[in-house]
Amino acid sequence: MQSTLIRRFLTAAGKIIVYLLAVVLLGALLAPPIYWLGQVCSQISALHFLKGTDFQRYFARSILISAFLLLPLVIRSIGLERFRDMGLRRNPLWWRDIIAGFLLSVAVTAVLGFVAIHLGIYTWKGHLPWNLVAAVFAFHVFGGSPEDLAEQMRSKQRDLAWQLQQTERMRTLVAKVQQAKVEGDKFLEDCTMERASAYSTLIEDLNRMAAESGMQTKESSYVLDPVEGSDRIEQLTISANFEGSYGSLTKLVNMLDKSQRFLIIDSMTASPQSSGALNVNIRLDTFVRQTAGGKS
Repeated sequence: MQSTLIRRFLTAAGKIIVYLLAVVLLGALLAPPIYWLGQVCSQISALHFLKGTDFQRYFARSILISAFLLLPLVIRSIGLERFRDMGLRRNPLWWRDIIAGFLLSVAVTAVLGFVAIHLGIYTWKGHLPWNLVAAVFAFHVFGGSPEDLAEQMRSKQRDLAWQLQQTERMRTLVAKVQQAKVEGDKFLEDCTMERASAYSTLIEDLNRMAAESGMQTKESSYVLDPVEGSDRIEQLTISANFEGSYGSLTKLVNMLDKSQRFLIIDSMTASPQSSGALNVNIRLDTFVRQTAGGKS
């Protein structure tokens, strides 16, 4: 049993040694043609840096290529025909791991190369093929075609024109709102009175109108009610009583209608008396505004 294991081990070891010798031999055979191919390609301006590459580097790359090409043969020769024989199984996320490994290797190589060049350990053999990189982007390898870019430009221009239209509409709307605010403030100034002096001023006006129309003033009262949606405007309701003839009442109502004050006759009741005069109650509504300091 033990001799069998030793024999298998020596057989596998011998195959591996043969594999290493074959890799060196195949690499030696591949190195010259690869070197000649590199020299031919160095005539291209973008690949001119290949001309200064020595033969030793080509030989090293040939060894790597040979090792990769002969690896399946040595694996099969030692009895490992499937991945399961080596304890491996199929990776369901192989594409993700390949991309991640590629990006990681590129990032590490780029960082190490930058550090080595920055520290002066290595230097560029020639000018970098920036023209090749520029050609890649010029032909839009990583982007759309010129037609696609032109269409994108037209789409962006349409979006910009639409945004400018919306901006102009918003400016017009803001101007209208500001104008409406100015006109609203002017309306409030013209049609409302200061809360502190509104009642006394209106009573003076009513007494004057009553005297001019021939009506006799009696008691009066007022009520203030808040206006929904406003914290500065209130509704002032005045209940005033008069006594006089029908003709005097007509004159009083006409004077109230033509008054420069913003007065609304909410209701009016009249009851005759034995003397022939009328007892009249007029209910008037108007609006008052609070001062900037608050209620007075």
